[in-house]
Amino acid sequence: MFKVLGTMWFPLITRNPFYTPLTTGPDEEAETHVGVKYEERKSKWNILLILTACFASAALGFAFARILNTHSIVLTPSGPQFSKEPHTFSYNRSFSYPPSNATDTAWDELFLGKGNGGFFNHPYIKGERATLSVLHQLHCLDGIRHIYYFNNDAATKGTLLVEEELEPHMQRSHMRHCLDFLRQSLMCCGDSSIEKVDPELKGVTGWGTEHICTSWEQLQKWVGGRQRLDR
Repeated sequence: MFKVLGTMWFPLITRNPFYTPLTTGPDEEAETHVGVKYEERKSKWNILLILTACFASAALGFAFARILNTHSIVLTPSGPQFSKEPHTFSYNRSFSYPPSNATDTAWDELFLGKGNGGFFNHPYIKGERATLSVLHQLHCLDGIRHIYYFNNDAATKGTLLVEEELEPHMQRSHMRHCLDFLRQSLMCCGDSSIEKVDPELKGVTGWGTEHICTSWEQLQKWVGGRQRLDR
């Protein structure tokens, strides 16, 4: 559709109600004013679009942050993704001291009780019994704790150890497996929390550093609810 301006034809942009001629003078003057008016409107629309995009980006970022902080669990092909929460590391001797009823109980509670091992059935993820990798990692770490103190006691007492007489989980082959498995697990997770140097030690202890961690309570509830399916 066209509209006459002086002796020239111009297209009438009906979708923009603000696009109207400013003068009915000479052709050149009318064309100039129309062009200026159109550019002004175009510039205003561009600014509006930029502001809208910024607002939408901020809203999406806020919504995404809220999702991360919720207690929802997302199931992915590689396993469940639990919510994250801040946690400050501190030294807990219950997990580092030699094997005893107290320390072994503390470790067993990580696996939801002695003998459970953290195994579960979940038909939507695996068709057979499985465990979460973090529970496998803790199993390996606890095994290293046992063999370390066992060997330390034997060396202190002058006891001769025979590899073949050790329980399978304390033999070198299992320890080699655990060491490399833990190496790859640590590299996979890649915790990038900043640890400040202790001026006196001229090194780091790791204590007092805040990390963004998986909700352990949520993880245990999820596994525990599926362990009951095995009983």
